[in-house]
Amino acid sequence: MSDEAGVSSITPDDPSYRAAVTDLLGLLSLGELIAFEHLAADAGLAPSLADKAALAAMAVAEFQQIPFIVLRHLHHRAPLGRASSRMTVQATGS
Repeated sequence: MSDEAGVSSITPDDPSYRAAVTDLLGLLSLGELIAFEHLAADAGLAPSLADKAALAAMAVAEFQQIPFIVLRHLHHRAPLGRASSRMTVQATGS
């Protein structure tokens, strides 16, 4: 859809807009989970207790972002697993 100036006039009720937002939120949540997993694994390999604690704290910070993304999913009435599962399949090639 375009207005007279040729500028797209997509509204939040547009199904393509909602699908794009769902995909974006799924990608963000998957990214946060992957970051958490990597930082948690790195914490286990850190050479000192201080390094382990610092990496663990960073992992927790990544994990704490997930509820905000889930709330946005719910706000858009999007199925929570739809986009994330599709993104996982694309990322892993499975």
